Amino acid sequence: MRRDFPRDVLFVTLRYSTPSHYSARDVLRQIQETVDFGSPRDELVDNIWVPEEKLPGFRKFIEDFYETCFKLELEILAALARALGVDEDHMVSLHNKAENEFRILHYPEVPASELADGTATRIAEHTDFGSITMLFQDSVGGLQVEDQQNPGVFRGIESADKTEIILNIGDSMQRLTNDTFRAACHRVTYPPSVKVGSEAVIPERYSIAYFAKPNRSASLFPFKEFITPSTPCRYEDINAWDFQNLRISRLFK
Repeated sequence: MRRDFPRDVLFVTLRYSTPSHYSARDVLRQIQETVDFGSPRDELVDNIWVPEEKLPGFRKFIEDFYETCFKLELEILAALARALGVDEDHMVSLHNKAENEFRILHYPEVPASELADGTATRIAEHTDFGSITMLFQDSVGGLQVEDQQNPGVFRGIESADKTEIILNIGDSMQRLTNDTFRAACHRVTYPPSVKVGSEAVIPERYSIAYFAKPNRSASLFPFKEFITPSTPCRYEDINAWDFQNLRISRLFK
């Protein structure tokens, strides 16, 4: 986390690895501000907090919200395991250390023309590293998810209420289910109310993402239930920590 987190726009420049059916952009500017938090029980994470006197109750709210999301994560994963015929206790045990990330995102107001030439975006198309992602968003719009039946075609996902949770499948769950579930490729771009390349101003947008990940030591080798003669194993054994670092090394070059 940045200790000198600015009040104005963060312009993040990175080399971005897109799925193979896209034309890769060497450099892409993402216009967003983010702050990440981890579990207070996670010794690998050193959360940095605004002083209590400057933002009373903020730390407690975030830590309580994190814990609520963690409990819900385990309930969702247990239900998913039952639906898939996978051992429920095993699924939960892979995720029971709360080694997750909780991210607050702000997309500043920006002229639509800034995104017109394809060198800038709010968030480029990507998949998440973990098992599932719980996303809370405001009503501004702009979130799009790729239609897995029509690669390259993105569908808008809007929320009727801020209390709704959008649930994404991530890369780790794709591996655990041997591609039975595919990670959801998604992006944030123009909201439906703004014409592409127009002179309109895209309003600021807020969202919160809870990235539920397997324990760092957990194996991501596919569950035996998904390895059959007709669906041979597609993935080698790797733990979640090494897999995440591998993905990061490919994303940020």
